[in-house]
Amino acid sequence: MSEQYKTLARFYEDVICDEQYNLWLNFLVETLKEQNPEPYGIDFACGTGLFTRKVKRAGFNVVGVDLSAEMLAVAEEKTRDEKLNIKYFLGDYKTFKLKEKQGFITAVNDGLNYVDKKGLKKALSNVYSNLVKGGVFIFDISTPYKLKEVLSKNMFGDDSDELSYIWLSEYDEKNDKVDMTLSFFKRNGSAYERFAEVQSQYVHSKEFVESELLSAGFKIVSVTDENGNALIENSKKMLFIVKK
Repeated sequence: MSEQYKTLARFYEDVICDEQYNLWLNFLVETLKEQNPEPYGIDFACGTGLFTRKVKRAGFNVVGVDLSAEMLAVAEEKTRDEKLNIKYFLGDYKTFKLKEKQGFITAVNDGLNYVDKKGLKKALSNVYSNLVKGGVFIFDISTPYKLKEVLSKNMFGDDSDELSYIWLSEYDEKNDKVDMTLSFFKRNGSAYERFAEVQSQYVHSKEFVESELLSAGFKIVSVTDENGNALIENSKKMLFIVKK
């Protein structure tokens, strides 16, 4: 995953951070507060630290963990700019540990879709081992519907004076994943520079994720859409709240 984000790191927040996305992250912070965890935790797959910084400003002690050194470099720069004190670590779900058990762990915006089915088992077991008893794990996963019926059958893009991008996706039935090719065009004087990379997200059903959570030892508190509403056939995200 680190190589997948080598190019995207420099553009990530420009592409993803609109008003609706910010409102959703604010909702997730409020959801975390409602669970009333011990006020120290880990934000896995933190990327450029956008959500990590929101969690910190909400009064929690949080560290960010990501596989991409490029993403973490941007996260550290933005954290300094906002005069926040957050530590960032290079690592992944399956192996990263802190000496102290944590009150909460978060993983937002499809982080676990980048883990295949075998890796998901290891990731959930490691997350469990990082939590105190009663600790909460909040994460979202893109649904099979979104990956197979929305992303893989459409082209996405945006065109602006400074940055344009094209996003093409294709479903790989054999490996049950979606491969996404992203091309960015960044203005450089009177010309544009092109950057490109390929990412892959794995399809995980609700039933499979629930089974792996229970196997890891978690108690499932709720499974909803990304806004806390009941799941329907064409929901695009599943939001899981689970506890140790």
